[in-house]
Amino acid sequence: MAKFNRLLGSFVACAAMLGGISTPASAADINIIPIPVKTQVQKGEFVLPQKVVIAYQTAEGRNIAQYMADKLKASTGYEVTVGGKKGNISIQISPSLKIAEEGYRLTVTAKGVVIKAKTAKGAFYGMQSFMQLLPAQIESATRVQV
Repeated sequence: MAKFNRLLGSFVACAAMLGGISTPASAADINIIPIPVKTQVQKGEFVLPQKVVIAYQTAEGRNIAQYMADKLKASTGYEVTVGGKKGNISIQISPSLKIAEEGYRLTVTAKGVVIKAKTAKGAFYGMQSFMQLLPAQIESATRVQV
């Protein structure tokens, strides 16, 4: 079964502005666009499970979660559901967050992924950065073996 080990080296990546994150050996090995404002790489890994739940707290978060779910389902064949307040992946939009309007914080641990943003744009950019950390095959419109 396809395991997405690209998020190796579980990390906490805090990116303001349009930044992002990554996991290779060092922050210099991160290849996502746009380049993160700040990245903090740590040990560990996150493996995308075959049953993924993408949680959200707002209507805007739901739209982003559904978009992400559709992409993951098509390329992995995994069971991906959207809903609830807890999940392997969580999208949190909080206008009171002290971060740039289109910025976000992406935290990846062995337990899951949290995308926090002040606005829906920031959350969308955080989701896109997370997707860039997965193997390139994740962008396939049809199921692939990784």
